[in-house]
Amino acid sequence: MMILSILNQNKTLIGELDQLNNCYITELLENGEDTLSFEIYVKHPLYKDMIEENLILTDDNRYVIKSIDEHGQTTIIGCVLDLSDFMVAGYHQFLLEDITLTGLLTQLLVGTSWTVTGAENITSTKTVSLESGNTLDLLRLAEKTYGVIFRYDCIGKTVRVTTIQGYTNKGVHFSDELNIKECELRGDSFDLVTRLYAFGKDGLSFEDINGGKVYVENFEYTSKVITQVWVDERYQLKEELLAAAQKKVAGLSIPNRVYTASVVDLASLLPDDYGNLAIAIGDKVTLIDRIRGIEVEHQIVKLVSYPDTPEKNVAELGRVSTDFESTITKLKTEDIKEAIVKTVPPAVNEYMNEYFGGQKWVCVEAYPEVMDQGTLYLKYVSG
Repeated sequence: MMILSILNQNKTLIGELDQLNNCYITELLENGEDTLSFEIYVKHPLYKDMIEENLILTDDNRYVIKSIDEHGQTTIIGCVLDLSDFMVAGYHQFLLEDITLTGLLTQLLVGTSWTVTGAENITSTKTVSLESGNTLDLLRLAEKTYGVIFRYDCIGKTVRVTTIQGYTNKGVHFSDELNIKECELRGDSFDLVTRLYAFGKDGLSFEDINGGKVYVENFEYTSKVITQVWVDERYQLKEELLAAAQKKVAGLSIPNRVYTASVVDLASLLPDDYGNLAIAIGDKVTLIDRIRGIEVEHQIVKLVSYPDTPEKNVAELGRVSTDFESTITKLKTEDIKEAIVKTVPPAVNEYMNEYFGGQKWVCVEAYPEVMDQGTLYLKYVSG
C-alpha cells in the first residue's frame, strides 16, 4: 500500500494520510510532469489541511496540491509535481545561441540545488529563445528543442534526461488472453507523409550528402508518394538536418494508431509468477491484436497507476514522434498566406520552383472536410 504524507508549505510534516479512495498517478511520456489524484472524506481528521500549495509526499516523489473538488461527503484532490524551485527566476527576451543541453541546464539550474543526469549524451547544439517566462517554461522549451524528456525527482532534486529512443522492449506482451481487460483503438492517416522535403536556416538543404535528393522517403507502410515540406531554421548543419528529417519521416510514414488498454498489472498482483511483465512509462511493448491478426510494437505513452488497486491500471499505447521539434507547419486557413510569406525563406521557394521545372507552390483548400484541423495543404501549378 502506498503511504501518503501531507506537509505544509514549509515542508514540515503534518501527518500521514489513510482511508483514501481512487488514489492514482498519471504519467505521460511526452513530459515528466506526473500528476497525483485521490479522494478523501470531508470528515477525515486531516481534511482541514487539504489546502492549495500544501505538499503531498509519496514513496517516490513530492507533489503540490493544486485543486480541490468537493462533492458532498468526499473531495477529489488534484496534485502536480513540486517544481516550485523552477518558478522563482523570470526571463525576458531570453536567447542562447549554439548551446548544448548541458550548457543550457547548467545555466538554468544555478542556485536551485538541482542536479542533472543524462544531458551529456545529447551533444547537438541548438538556439533557445523565449519571449518571456520562468525557468520551468524554459525547461519545457528545452524538451522540445533538443528532442528529450525530463524526469523529475523532487525529493532528490534531480532532473534525469532521456529520449524516446532510450526506452527498450523488455519482451512484455499485451494480450486479451493474458493481461488486457479491455482495449480500444483509435487510428487515422490524416498526417501520413512518405516523402519529406526539409530545409534549414536560409534555405539550407542536404542533397549533396543525400544522393542529390533534397528529400527523404519512407515506404515501409505504403508505396504511395505523399509529400510535405518541413522548414526549421534552427538547423544550420546539413548533417543534422538530414538526420532529423530521416527521424521525422520515419514517424510520419505510418498511420497514427493509439491503443488504450485496461491492463491487469500481473507483476504487482503476482510478482513471483509474473514479475517479467512489469511495465513503466516509456516501455516498448508488443500488443497482440487478435482481431487484425498482427503484433504491434508500441510505446506506453500514458500510464495511470493505482498503487493500491493495480487491477485498475490503464496504459495507453501509441506512436510518439521520434523527436519533439517543430512539426510540419499547421495553421488556421486565414493565416496561411501570411505564414507562407513569413516562415518559408525566399531561397526555399526559389529552390522548389527551379527543382520542379518552373512550377510554383500555391496553397489550396484541397480537403475542405478536414480544413477545420488547420492543416496547410500545398500543390504545384505550372508557372
